[in-house]
Amino acid sequence: MGTRTKPVPWHDVPMVVETNAPDTHARESLKHPVGHRTSRAIERDHTWIFTDGSGSGWHAAVVLRPDRPVRLIARSLPREMSNVGAEMNGLLLGLSALDPGERVTVVSDYLWDAYYILGWWNASKPALIRLVDQARALLTSRRPGFIRYIHTRGHRLDGTDFGVWNDVADKLCGARVAYDGELSEAQVRAHLKAQRPISQLLISPSESLPQPDEIQEMGGR
Repeated sequence: MGTRTKPVPWHDVPMVVETNAPDTHARESLKHPVGHRTSRAIERDHTWIFTDGSGSGWHAAVVLRPDRPVRLIARSLPREMSNVGAEMNGLLLGLSALDPGERVTVVSDYLWDAYYILGWWNASKPALIRLVDQARALLTSRRPGFIRYIHTRGHRLDGTDFGVWNDVADKLCGARVAYDGELSEAQVRAHLKAQRPISQLLISPSESLPQPDEIQEMGGR
């Protein structure tokens, strides 16, 4: 796959981009249509996905649907680049979990995934180009009824929804346990409150998500 010499705008699936970091908004809104979100609470009328990735190659997604258990997903892939690749792989996990037409908000402490997908930033490394193309293919295939990407500051343990679920995604990466399962929100929150290792929650891994080499094929389904 060749190197992209300049950013190519992508509009196939409209995406709203926001940040709740005031300084990031002040800087980025001068260059791109990035909104400022002040609330760190989630709305319970649609799906929310919190994603994260670490330099170890581990990446995770936390999927919250109305009136459904919380889905926790964690995987590891060989490092092909810095943690940029893991962050994008975390987003791919979340997008792979979407149902066609589903309304979704993605929350991440890494703003630039959205920039790469929308063509606001240039993806020049072959490995990153491949991941961006996979994300675009998944969005085109799933065709969300609405998609919003919110950047949030990571590691803010302030008790808000954003603080809790960003922390869970981060801890899933740190646990280094391959997992795909559902737990009640009350169970997850109680476990965090008791300050137990999140690995103790990950008892029954499953293989319901496609394997990494299958994700690209899903764009054509």
